[in-house]
Amino acid sequence: MRTRGVAVDPAKFKFEFQWQLICDSAWVSDFITSIQMAGMLFGTVFASQASDWYGRRYTTTGIILALLLGSSVSAAAPNPYVYAAARFICGAGFASFLGQSAVYTMEFMPSRWRGLGHSLGPFGEATVMLALIANFIPDWRTLTWITTAPFGLILIVFP
Repeated sequence: MRTRGVAVDPAKFKFEFQWQLICDSAWVSDFITSIQMAGMLFGTVFASQASDWYGRRYTTTGIILALLLGSSVSAAAPNPYVYAAARFICGAGFASFLGQSAVYTMEFMPSRWRGLGHSLGPFGEATVMLALIANFIPDWRTLTWITTAPFGLILIVFP
């Protein structure tokens, strides 16, 4: 495989090859995605209740900690089992973060700007930035560490 004129070994950059999730084990990577989606379901259901019980500030801090933990463990995962558990945590944290950040955005904006504030947001821009960064950093572990950094910054700035 060639990337920007440089020969690259795909086995070095894809977790399927690193953990030999091919042939009879090819279903594992799809199952990990399903586990992450189950985490999103869990986060969606329980984040709003936790927000009512403990308040949005503490819940959001917990969500950011969960995202930081899940992303860090994902980047350092030694096998697909640890990676799957970490992706469940990331899924729960991400779905929770979507709901909480939407509420915070609306809370601090004047009513005439709320529609625009809700339609714009960090997620569309972040998706474009992720695509650009991934184009230059093909190693999935390094890319995961880079995408973990903003949660550390949010944790420092938020409280």
